[in-house]
Amino acid sequence: MTRWLWPLAGLATALAWAVAAAYDQPVERAAAAAAAALVTVAITPRTLESTLAAAVLLGVFPLAMTRPGLLAAAVVIVAAVDLAANRRVDRAVNLVGAGLIATAAVADPHAAVALAGALLLLAGPSHLLMVPAVLVAWPAAAALPNAETEVAIACALAAAALAAFDRPGPAAAALGLPAAPLLLAGVLVRHRAATPALLPGAVALAGTLSTQRLTGATAALAGGLAAVAALTAWRRGPNPPPTPPDLAVLVLLGWLALAPTTWRWAGAVELDHYERGVAIGLATAAIAVVATSLRRSRHGTTSSTS
Repeated sequence: MTRWLWPLAGLATALAWAVAAAYDQPVERAAAAAAAALVTVAITPRTLESTLAAAVLLGVFPLAMTRPGLLAAAVVIVAAVDLAANRRVDRAVNLVGAGLIATAAVADPHAAVALAGALLLLAGPSHLLMVPAVLVAWPAAAALPNAETEVAIACALAAAALAAFDRPGPAAAALGLPAAPLLLAGVLVRHRAATPALLPGAVALAGTLSTQRLTGATAALAGGLAAVAALTAWRRGPNPPPTPPDLAVLVLLGWLALAPTTWRWAGAVELDHYERGVAIGLATAAIAVVATSLRRSRHGTTSSTS
């Protein structure tokens, strides 16, 4: 039972923030839910001291998503602690990206600073810092209207590179920064079981691209979507089974995959047909499972009587 206490605490925290996002501050509170889920997955407390530290992080880090000043401090502290604990050169990428994100969160400089910091954090090794990265970079990408094509090309190239290095979640998030908010949930994808949660975002992006005239930005995003899909399918190898801490992430992503329009932070997306198709698919699968079970049960009874 002890091994389930931490994932259940993380799940309860993540769901509380997700439900709160349906009422007010949808973007920030959805980011808080994602942060709680990633804290749950990234940390495995084994001692009393580590459990207390994890509980503090589970409480403070999601809360930071709703407060720019606290967010700036949190990302720098997490990146600095991560670098001190691991002492690896690749962890320095996190610290540089965290510094750019913190500057953007507090001082609100040119949006390109926030976008650069976000792409660095998506490429870095820390899962925890991906959520504040996309939270700050998403509005930053929209704040560069005169550089729409450049932003789309940069995000598409970053997405393709991440997918090539077997980072499908960050790749989807990078692709979603300019035009497809639902794909930002890709930062939570760590197991093949969570991959269907990317479908609503991919469908929304494909629908958006098909209804717009061909521009440099739409061509870059379409190419990025195709590249990420192809590279992810090619790179995916054996996947470890989900562990109890993954419960918080899988529940959130299951909700997103089945009913994406209930996520207010994603804005108005035309996914009514998608949701009807999912409902029909689930009903068909349920009927097939029941019919198969009844058939096996009947055959088992027949065999035993003969």
